[in-house]
Amino acid sequence: MLEVMILPVQYEAVEQYKEEAEKDGVIFGKNLYWFMIYKVTGPILNEVCGFGALSHKKRYSIHKCDYIFPKYRGKGLHTKLTIFKNDLCKDKEWIEANCTPAAVKTHLNQGAVIDHKYKNGITKIKYI
Repeated sequence: MLEVMILPVQYEAVEQYKEEAEKDGVIFGKNLYWFMIYKVTGPILNEVCGFGALSHKKRYSIHKCDYIFPKYRGKGLHTKLTIFKNDLCKDKEWIEANCTPAAVKTHLNQGAVIDHKYKNGITKIKYI
C-alpha cells in the first residue's frame, strides 16, 4: 500500500499544477486552506500525489479543488484526503462540495448525500 502524508501548504505550492487540474474540471478558488498529499518513503517526502483545499464558513465547510495526479488514481488517495479534511471540520454543522463525476463516489462512500445534480455534470454533495 502507498504510504502518504497530508500536510498544509500555501497556495503557491499548488499553483504550478493549476493548469493541469483545470483540464480535469477542477475550479480553483481564493482564500482557501490548502493541503498537499506526498508519497513517503522512509523519512523522505518523495513526490506530490495530489492536493485539495477547504473553505471554512461560519456554520459549514466546503471541499474545494481536490486533485489526484493520474498515476496515483485508484489507490485510495482521494478517500484519504477526504477523510483528513472531514476530520478538520468536525465543529461545523455540515460539509459540502461541488464534485466532478470522479469525486462523487468517494464522498458517497464516506457518508455524504447528493444534494443536487447540475446539468453541467457537477453534483453537489452534503455531509449532515
